[in-house]
Parts: sequence; structure tokens; C-alpha cells
Amino acid sequence: MFLKPIAALLIFFFVLLSSPSSVLAEYDFNTTVQGKSSVWGRVGEKAGLFLKFSKNSKAVYWRKLLDIRLAELKYSVEDDKIDFVEETASRYSTYLGHYTNYLAKKNLTGEKDITLSMFAKHQGILSSLRDKFEYDSAWWLSIQHDINTIDILKAKL
Repeated sequence: MFLKPIAALLIFFFVLLSSPSSVLAEYDFNTTVQGKSSVWGRVGEKAGLFLKFSKNSKAVYWRKLLDIRLAELKYSVEDDKIDFVEETASRYSTYLGHYTNYLAKKNLTGEKDITLSMFAKHQGILSSLRDKFEYDSAWWLSIQHDINTIDILKAKL
């Protein structure tokens, strides 16, 4: 009776704990999503972050979360889910700030190169997404805000 929920919980935590914790030499964006994450999905992400104990594994996990937020934004734009563009763009910039603040607070200078590489690739993706909208539209401005946020946060590193 209680075996299935306990097994599911153990598998969930095993998956969270077994994610890669080494620093990548080169950044590559290859994350895809099938929709916007739910509240429960984001709660699970926060739990996963709580379960990362080393500074580097938390930084890797933050990068993974940033990729997920960008993939959600990309999904919203490419699948014409226009109602979600502003929300996902705002969530992406929030995670950018959290990630950069974490790196600065923990003084993880070894993460600087991979982060700058990630920021450059994200800006390229964001620029192509932004260009799908009319100049100065609300969606264009939301994505441009993310691009500007990356420029501001680069200086913080």
C-alpha cells in the first residue's frame, strides 16, 4: 500500500541527486520542454537545489534551471503560446539574477568562463526569438529586457 509512494519518492530523490556535478569545459544549449513548468515542477526544482550540497553542484544545477527557463520561453514563442511569453521571459530574467548572485556570493570564479559562454549562447537564442515579434511590441520588449539583463549581469561576474 505504501510501497509505491515510497518507491516513487526514492526514485525522485535519486534522479535529483544523480545529476552531473562536474564543471563543463564548454557550454551547449540542448534543452527542450513540452510546455510551461507547473508550480509543482518548480517546487521540485527548489527541492533539488536544496539537496545539492557542494557549491559547484549547485552552480551546475542553477545552469540547468536557466536552460529550462530559456527552453520554456523558446517553446512559448515557437509554438505561438503568446500568452506565456511575458511570464516566461520574466521568470528567465529572475533565474538569471539568482544564478549570477549565487556565483558572486559564493565567489565561484571557476564558473566564470562557462557562464560567459552560456550567456553568449543565450543572447543569440533570445535575439532570434525577439526578432519574431514586431519592434517595440510587449513581447519584443520582454525578450529585449532579458538580453539587457544578461549584459548587466555579465559585469557582475
